[in-house]
Amino acid sequence: MEALDRQPPADSAPPPGGRHIPWLTEGGVGSPEAPPSPAASPAGPAPPAYVAAKASGHADRRELDGQRIKARLIDGFLVGIPLYLLAGALTPTEPGVTTFALGLALLLTYFFICESLTGQTLGKRSQPLRVMTTDYRPAQASAIAARTVLRVLEEPFLALLSLFASRERRQRIGDFAGRTIVARADECLERPPSSPLLVVYPVLWIGAVLALSAAIPSTSPSDRDRAAFETGLRASMVAEGAPAPVADCVVETSRETISDSDMLRIGAAAPYMATSGLGALDRPLRSRILEMSFQCVRRTGYLSGTSLPASPGQRKQYLKCIERHAQPIGMEACAARFGSGPSSAG
Repeated sequence: MEALDRQPPADSAPPPGGRHIPWLTEGGVGSPEAPPSPAASPAGPAPPAYVAAKASGHADRRELDGQRIKARLIDGFLVGIPLYLLAGALTPTEPGVTTFALGLALLLTYFFICESLTGQTLGKRSQPLRVMTTDYRPAQASAIAARTVLRVLEEPFLALLSLFASRERRQRIGDFAGRTIVARADECLERPPSSPLLVVYPVLWIGAVLALSAAIPSTSPSDRDRAAFETGLRASMVAEGAPAPVADCVVETSRETISDSDMLRIGAAAPYMATSGLGALDRPLRSRILEMSFQCVRRTGYLSGTSLPASPGQRKQYLKCIERHAQPIGMEACAARFGSGPSSAG
C-alpha cells in the first residue's frame, strides 16, 4: 500500500521533455528501476564488422558482375596502359619481351599493394568493391599475393570462365587459391595488418625482370636499323642480278663505310629495301653503295683488273651511269664507256 501511495496520479503532468521516466523522477539514479550504467553492462565490445556482414544475406554475388567488369576496365585504362608506357620509356633499347615483362611486374605490384593495404584498387574503390576472405575478414598479404600472381595465367578468358563456373560465389582461380572473394566494400570495414610481404613480392617481381634483361642481349636502335639495312641490301642486290659473293662483299664493306649517323638517316627506309631496292635510299647513299658494288665486283673477280676512273669528272659520270643501270653486274659497260680498264688507277 505504501508503494501504491507513492504512485503519481494518472493525470499528473509529465516532466520536462515530454516523457515520464519513473526511475529518474521517483527513485533517482540509484533506484532499483534504473538501468545499469555502461561500465557495469555485461555486454562486451561491439562485434567486428564481418560478423554483421556475414549475416547480411549477400552470399549471391552475381549481381556484382557489372561492377567488377567496370572496376577492371578502370584499372586497365587509368593504371595498366600508363604503366606499360612507362615500361617502354624505361627500356628503350631492350627487346620487346623485357618491356612487356617490366610492364607486367609493375601492374602486379599495383594490384598487390593496393589490395593488401585496403582491399581496393582505384577501380574497386570507384564501384565500390573490396577483396576479403571468404568469411568476410580482411585478406592477408599472402592471400592477396596468390590471387595477384595467378592473374598472369588466367586473365582475361580463364578468369571469366572461373567466375561463371563458380556460380553465385563468383570466384576466379586466384580467389580459390587465396580463399578470397570480391564483395561490397561495406561488408568488411577492417584493414589487414601490415606485412613485410608488401616489400618482398614487388622486389621479387621486378628483380626477375632485371635478371631477364641481363640474360637477353640488348640491341641499340642503330644496330636494329643496320640489321634491317643489311638484309634489304643483300636481297635487293641479288634481285638486281649481283652474284651472291658480290652481295656478301658489299654487305661486309658497308659495315666499314656506312656509319651509325648514316643508319640514323636511313632509319625507317631500311626495312623497305628488300622490296623497293636501292630506290628506298637517297641519291648520295645510293651512289656510295653502287661504288662499293663495283669495287666488290672487281675484288671477287667478276670484273677482273678494273678500277674506278681516276678523273673526278669521269668518276662522277661513271657513278651516274651505274645508277642508271641499277645492276651491279652491268657496271662493266660503264667501265668500258668511261675508259676504266685494267690500266686505270684506283
